[in-house]
Amino acid sequence: MSSLKLTGALRSALDEVERYTRRGWLYWYRRASMEKLAALGLVETWTPPSMINSRGKLRPYRITDLGRQALNPNSGGERE
Repeated sequence: MSSLKLTGALRSALDEVERYTRRGWLYWYRRASMEKLAALGLVETWTPPSMINSRGKLRPYRITDLGRQALNPNSGGERE
């Protein structure tokens, strides 16, 4: 994972979505950055229980274990 080089903007976006995910908040922002991070497997879209019956086409993002490892390469991807 250490070979993955994120630009400052992508790293900032990944850090931001990690903070939202950790707090249990839905993350809807920085869609272009999220699409790039999703292509790398660092974030994913998901359907929270509160949206099961929603007809909305957009889904919020959350960080993946691989994304946590990218932010904290020495942590092994485990949540604290």
